[in-house]
Amino acid sequence: MKPSIAEFHGCGPALGMLEIDRVAAGYASADRVAKVAPVDLLLATAVTPGKFLVLFCGDVAAVASSLQAGEAGIEGMILDRLFLPQAHPSLGRAVGETQIPAIRDAVGIVEAARVSTLLCAADAAAKTGEVELLCIRLAIRLGGKAYFVVGGEVAQVTSAVMRAADLCTTRGHHVDHVVIPRPHPSLWEQL
Repeated sequence: MKPSIAEFHGCGPALGMLEIDRVAAGYASADRVAKVAPVDLLLATAVTPGKFLVLFCGDVAAVASSLQAGEAGIEGMILDRLFLPQAHPSLGRAVGETQIPAIRDAVGIVEAARVSTLLCAADAAAKTGEVELLCIRLAIRLGGKAYFVVGGEVAQVTSAVMRAADLCTTRGHHVDHVVIPRPHPSLWEQL
């Protein structure tokens, strides 16, 4: 049975992703990713604005091999890529679902133009301090962009958001970020 995105942290420590600017090339890439090594293909889908996402997980060597195979022959079509050899376990739980934070002192949001960059930034944020990764939204109904939300104490959320925003900026895909101290209770319901 294929694991869900929310369970990827259980299928291996590594996560790989390709964002490709052509749908047909994306399907061919996903096929190569799945064939070359024992990885779990979590997502292979077209998203707006006409790009294709290939997300997969497995052990470190398998994900590295599959990433290389997925990139073969489409070098000029790759918009972004991700290789996380030790992905934070909360990434899988936060994709597509919203967690209720234990500490509701602050909420932080980071938005990126590329999904791969956003996942890398969310991983960095989760590893930066005592924050909870509450949700990650990937490209679907977002014009190809992605964002994540963290919660916790103001100082910890600020540190995590700044680390993630810096990473997005370094990769050239930062869109926006914000830290909201003491958010109104109704905001939590909207997350």
